[in-house]
Amino acid sequence: MEIDELRLEYQNGGKNKSMDALRKMGMVNGHPVLKRMRLQLVLETILWSLFLSVYYTGFDGDQKPLLWNVALVASVMLLVLHNLLGYRLVQSPINGPNLSESLGRYVYRIKRYAIISIAARVIAIMAILAFFASSVDWNWTKIFVWSIFVSVLISVQIFFLWKIWKGRIGKIENQIGSLEVENGID
Repeated sequence: MEIDELRLEYQNGGKNKSMDALRKMGMVNGHPVLKRMRLQLVLETILWSLFLSVYYTGFDGDQKPLLWNVALVASVMLLVLHNLLGYRLVQSPINGPNLSESLGRYVYRIKRYAIISIAARVIAIMAILAFFASSVDWNWTKIFVWSIFVSVLISVQIFFLWKIWKGRIGKIENQIGSLEVENGID
C-alpha cells in the first residue's frame, strides 16, 4: 500500500473500505522486510536445531542433570516460538474496524510483544547459562563471581533490549501522531 493511499484511508477512518479490502491492503507477504524475517526465522531455527542435535554429546548433556537438559531444550524452543510470534505480529498489521483503531491495536500488540520478547530472551539466556554452569564444582568465590557476572549480563541485556523496543515503538507512535496531525484528528 502506498503512503498516500494509507493517509487517505486513515483520513476517512477506513469507512470507505470493507474489512476484506483492508485485510488485502494489509497483506504484506511479499514485502522485503517479511522476506528477511522469514529468512532469519528459518536460519535461526536450523541453527538452533543443529545446536540441539549436538549439545547432548558435544556439551556433555549426557553428564548433566535431566532438569538442565530440559531447561536448555525448553529455552531453545522458547526462542523459536518467540520468533514465530514476532513474524505473525508483523505479518498481519490490520486488526480493527477502521484504520485508526487498527493502528492503535497494532501499537498495543507491539508493546505487549516487546515485554514477551524481553522476558523470553532473559529466560533463555538464564537457562543456557545454568545448563553450562550445572557441572561446575562451586565454591564461595565462584558463586560470588558468577552471581555478579549473571546479574550484570542480565541487567545489560534487559537495558539494551528495552532501549531497542522503546525506539521501535516510539517510531510507530510518531508515525501515527504525524498521520493524526496531518489529517487533523485528535
